[in-house]
Amino acid sequence: MSPSDPEPPTESSAEPPAPTEHVAAFRAKDGSTVIYDERDHTAWIQSKTALDIDETR
Repeated sequence: MSPSDPEPPTESSAEPPAPTEHVAAFRAKDGSTVIYDERDHTAWIQSKTALDIDETR
């Protein structure tokens, strides 16, 4: 593999970060959920799908 080749994806065994006080969520008019960082307006994610984290492991 040359230095310019991308590295293959690896599976992380790290635990997800713990929730903090500055993370909030709301349900949009279209039914999707928006999760965002109250201190950083550029840090957000929106989804119409939810998964139970325990069922995905």
